[in-house]
Amino acid sequence: MQPKGGTWAEFAVVDAHSLILPLPDGLDMEQAAALPVAGNTVLRALAPLGDLPAGATLFIAGGAGAIGTLAVQVARRRGWRVAASASAHNHEYLRSLGAEMTVDYHDDGWIEEIRGWAPHGVDAALAVHPGTSADALRVVADNGSVITISGDSEPSERGITLSMIDYAADVRGELLAMMEGVVSGAVHLEIEHVHPFAEAAEALDRVRTRHVRGKLVLRL
Repeated sequence: MQPKGGTWAEFAVVDAHSLILPLPDGLDMEQAAALPVAGNTVLRALAPLGDLPAGATLFIAGGAGAIGTLAVQVARRRGWRVAASASAHNHEYLRSLGAEMTVDYHDDGWIEEIRGWAPHGVDAALAVHPGTSADALRVVADNGSVITISGDSEPSERGITLSMIDYAADVRGELLAMMEGVVSGAVHLEIEHVHPFAEAAEALDRVRTRHVRGKLVLRL
């Protein structure tokens, strides 16, 4: 959970006050491993949007990965309407999580589709993958918000606020609630595959394709 990333190891020295949470009963180690990075990222990214009322619209650029999967569900639990981009074969999956509108980013007309769904533009957008912030700006309403997870730097326009993740935000209580939601079945955690440690390099190659549905986990 460090800003510069971490490592794969059997043992690690960490700050117990900021990085340790108790595992709820019923949450196995694979599920626990899949939640902290994506869960913290989603909750910290959405923290600036806490004032959005129920019924507000959110576009997620990159909805089928680990971050997008959880972001769709967190947004729906807050009462927001969600649109998300993903490859066509993931659209039914995203709708099952609560996305109201899905678009294929391979389709040149997807921006017009979002504009048809939200004619005045969406209230906010979450740009998950590198290079998606510029397109996200095109579907956000005047004076709306774009949260860039990848760290893209784009010139602001039309009064739109472009911001990055607040790594200092304390979302431990929300993360614990998310873990408890996985145990109860209220939150869906998608794990595409659990790899033995010997397949770590292959798993990393798969992550680099940016086509993983949910998370990959290594079992030491």
